Amino acid sequence: MNRENKLGSLIGVLLVLILSFCVAPVIPASAQSDDGPNLNPLAQMITLNNQRKFSEALVIGQRMLKTFPKDIRFHFNVARALNGLQRFDEALAEYKICVEIDP
Repeated sequence: MNRENKLGSLIGVLLVLILSFCVAPVIPASAQSDDGPNLNPLAQMITLNNQRKFSEALVIGQRMLKTFPKDIRFHFNVARALNGLQRFDEALAEYKICVEIDP
């Protein structure tokens, strides 16, 4: 990857990070889960990522993406989990999906 592509990817990732803080975690009732202490799947993922329980967050994210493949919030938190697991290429691919969904 040349320098310009790396810079473009970095800018895209930064934009996704900024946008992710502007998006309220509203999940449809159909996506609600009873797996945790009254947390919806997105809240569970965020909590698990913050607790550095990246494998658990990844499992929830992959499950939710089967139902909501265009939900940028799940892609972003899957990317966070992958990054935490040091699976950087996969994390970058998820960040790029975020930018494709919501440029």
